[in-house]
Amino acid sequence: MTQPDSKLAGQEARRVARASQRLRTAAAYDGIQAGLERLRTDGWLIVQIAAAAAIAWLLAAAVLHHQQAGFAPIGAVIAVEVTRGQQVRHAIELVLGVTLGIGVAVLLGSVIDNPPLRIAVVVGVAMTLALLISGSLVLVVQASLAAIFLAATPSPTGGLAGEHLVEALIGGGLALVMTQLLFPLDPIKHVNQAAEPVFNRLADALEQAAAGLAAADCQRARQALEQARAIDPLVRSFQQALTVGYQVARLAPFRRWALDEAAGPAVEGA
Repeated sequence: MTQPDSKLAGQEARRVARASQRLRTAAAYDGIQAGLERLRTDGWLIVQIAAAAAIAWLLAAAVLHHQQAGFAPIGAVIAVEVTRGQQVRHAIELVLGVTLGIGVAVLLGSVIDNPPLRIAVVVGVAMTLALLISGSLVLVVQASLAAIFLAATPSPTGGLAGEHLVEALIGGGLALVMTQLLFPLDPIKHVNQAAEPVFNRLADALEQAAAGLAAADCQRARQALEQARAIDPLVRSFQQALTVGYQVARLAPFRRWALDEAAGPAVEGA
């Protein structure tokens, strides 16, 4: 290789290295921006969960008069996360499921010494009772998970399990108050987020149908029909969002304004 060729190759290598460095910098910047966006979106939820854990521990410690109320913050953290954005009935079922599982472990855990047998019996009884009480999958799953969590501990005693039951009720109850009454989601935003994909997909399907009819293209029209039918799951999610949004606006003192905002366009349209 001649000296000019070597010089050109070196310059090209440096250009490639600089371009690669710019790409890595841009990727790192995009990653930081995405992280900051996630923090901006969920930062308030993190604050709520942290506050719920601390308040649940304080309440349980005050009620039970000891400093080892670990189940209360655990129950609060789990319940805040899973009950946010849920219908009131589902949120209550989540808390009841946890309580039911712990209650079964209270009754049976201390009389069965073999850990695998204890877990199997406690989970089976908890799920059976949950099915008898309600056909809700949420209730059944939460009851079984709570039963496993407590039944897996070494040699649970009735007194200790009873305290865990009280702690779970405190944590779950606090979570319900926070997510359903004090700091619920924004009902208007929640409904809009569920409605957007429904109307976007529906508009696309109608455009395809119109184009198929205009061109007398039966195949394209059938595809538009299938596309419209595929929206059904999104419509069900939208209906659930409407129910949740209405319940939030009706129950939460700080979200009552959403009822007036939702009623405004309806009154104008009438």
